Amino acid sequence: MTLEPRLDLNEGRLRLAFGGGKFLAIDFINDRTRYHKPLRGKNELLARALGLHRKPALHIFDATFGLGEDAWTLARLGARVTACEREPLLYELAKNALEAARSHPGMAEVASRVDLRSGDSQEFLRRSQADDQPDCIFLDPMFPESTKTALPRGEMQLLRGWLGSRLKDGSLLESSDRSILDLALGIARERVAVKRPLKSPPLRGGFIHQYRGRTIRYDLYLPGSLESL
Repeated sequence: MTLEPRLDLNEGRLRLAFGGGKFLAIDFINDRTRYHKPLRGKNELLARALGLHRKPALHIFDATFGLGEDAWTLARLGARVTACEREPLLYELAKNALEAARSHPGMAEVASRVDLRSGDSQEFLRRSQADDQPDCIFLDPMFPESTKTALPRGEMQLLRGWLGSRLKDGSLLESSDRSILDLALGIARERVAVKRPLKSPPLRGGFIHQYRGRTIRYDLYLPGSLESL
């Protein structure tokens, strides 16, 4: 049975209430496990995949904001991040959390580098202007074998129970994600990185390198790298 959450206001902060006393929240200020974990600077795997080890101030488009862990990490590393979230409730949750972070003296600088948009990332990319094309595009496809491995088990279960019905037809998902990859390669100035579980097949061929961690990897594509396929 699919869980349908509702927005709940708790001490001025939004959270998603799933019933049975279960809640999901985004807290860029106090959640030190998810948003303030130690970073390795230029050696951070995500930084290397997106080229931040060479140019920290890149403009990066994050096609799937989700709970914002990767976008927040990129902003901490110095990138300017534009991100899309198509699920309205998650967007409202993240928007509220970013507004709180922008009002916090210790978080305002990082939060100011995250520009969150509501809607479909493909539509946003199609409307992007030539003078503000992202340098890099980051894709984290929501496949049935989700890459959100950093989430605590309880939160993973809540998200899967809520959004899992949209993940049942893997063939449709793969077709959609290959489509956005093709679109991204026609728009990104420098590179596109796709986050995948370590042992999963690539979204498609044509990647030029893989940055591999213990449980995930990033497949690197360059604009024009699919032309010969």
